[in-house]
Amino acid sequence: MNTHVTLPNLNNHISVNYDQSEKFNEFEDHNLVIEDQLKVIFIGNSITLHAPAPDIGWVGNHGMAATHKKYDYCNTLLLQLNIKPENAFIGNFAEMERRSIIDTEILEKIDSLLKRKPLLIVIQLGDNVGNNDQLTSFIENLYQVALMAKKNCHNILMLSTWWESHEKDRVIKHICDLLNLKFIYIGDLFSSECNTDRKVKEFTHTGVDNHPRNWAMEQIANRILTSINI
Repeated sequence: MNTHVTLPNLNNHISVNYDQSEKFNEFEDHNLVIEDQLKVIFIGNSITLHAPAPDIGWVGNHGMAATHKKYDYCNTLLLQLNIKPENAFIGNFAEMERRSIIDTEILEKIDSLLKRKPLLIVIQLGDNVGNNDQLTSFIENLYQVALMAKKNCHNILMLSTWWESHEKDRVIKHICDLLNLKFIYIGDLFSSECNTDRKVKEFTHTGVDNHPRNWAMEQIANRILTSINI
């Protein structure tokens, strides 16, 4: 498989129209304590981790909008895998959705994490990409991170967008196809008739409330679990 790619080539796979997601992730926390053996790395946006943001009614420090840390998809998956939270890194890297991180300390940090050679890497990004310039940066960022991940891990999974942006999903899936990574579609969960999260409004702020809650977080974890190469 040809793994060479350029931004123009990838841009041929998408249209010029993008979903406008509300902006989150203003309060990020990458300073998690990790034991010597790092087994799982989660690289995501507010769905993966969002520190407290009282101005929008969010007081948690985990995946928005699970009612408790133990119910977000990262910690649900860790429990399913019988891996202690201390052996995982859960990071909000929404910067990758908004600007280039090439030749920055952010990319260096991700590279140093990936070099710890975890057993599993989960990448959940794309929803906050809001315009063409951001998309161009996101493509380059995601491809570079995926290349680095591939050098250090055999189990690399990329999630689709949560708010079902087909244009961005095509980008994510195309990178997965180029590098032989696993693509996991989750865009059907928000509007699913089975989604009990949508029956009641839990958060006043619509943007927070539209994040996956307990039911959807469990579904995301289950889809990741069934995609892992044992």
